[in-house]
Amino acid sequence: MAITTLANVKTFLGITSTTKDALITMLIPLVESDFLRIRNKAFATDIYDEIVYPEGSELTAIKMVAYLLYDSSKSGVAGAVKSESLSRHSITFEEVVDSYPAGLVSRIQRFDTLTML
Repeated sequence: MAITTLANVKTFLGITSTTKDALITMLIPLVESDFLRIRNKAFATDIYDEIVYPEGSELTAIKMVAYLLYDSSKSGVAGAVKSESLSRHSITFEEVVDSYPAGLVSRIQRFDTLTML
């Protein structure tokens, strides 16, 4: 099972159409790979060899999908958005971690090489 599902991403983001389904489905494994790269440690597994995701990881992954989904419509590559506004919605990103805004991925517990020894 993946870190999240198409249905969960669409529910959280309030997407009701199917026009972005293929893109979201493609982004989910990419986000999980990015999550692991930022984390720098494999996910734990249970006695049935099923992945045990850290608490809160699905929400973080959904937000990462949302970032790529909406940012990719502009440039095709995730980057630091300095300012954006739409009616009452405003967003500003500056500090970036692995192509994501630092605040977005701040909930991912990071492991360095020394702590894994």
